[in-house]
Amino acid sequence: MPTATQSSVSSSGSASAFRAQGDGGGRATSAAYALRGSGGLSATRSQPVTPPVVAPPRAVPVPAPRARSQTRLLLVMTLAAFVTVVTGLIYLSGHARITQEGYRRARLKAQLRQAQELSQQWRQRQAVVNTPASIEARALALGMIRADDKQTVTLP
Repeated sequence: MPTATQSSVSSSGSASAFRAQGDGGGRATSAAYALRGSGGLSATRSQPVTPPVVAPPRAVPVPAPRARSQTRLLLVMTLAAFVTVVTGLIYLSGHARITQEGYRRARLKAQLRQAQELSQQWRQRQAVVNTPASIEARALALGMIRADDKQTVTLP
């Protein structure tokens, strides 16, 4: 049952003479440790003691508290920039509407001025046309003659 072989028990009698089968590294096995610990007199073996296998360290990304705070700061700054841009756009749209209404007001004032000038021209023409001299000139142009006072009939 033992996995170790004794190469020269009679010559050395020590536990270092035990080597594991197929271990070509020259290291003593757990059976040799067990024999050495009991002074080499024990024939029973304890459980084999294997050296712990050390796994290579793995890189695990753990966000540092500073990185989390920087992420929050970036989020807050982005949100503040967004709110500022939206506020600026609302402000500019209000000013654009005010400017547009200003142009509309100027256009309406120009139309009102033109209408007032046209109205003034019509009043002047009406004043010229309704003078007695103008009425007589038109009547003569149409072939009308002035009526005699004897021929005028007045109604009660």
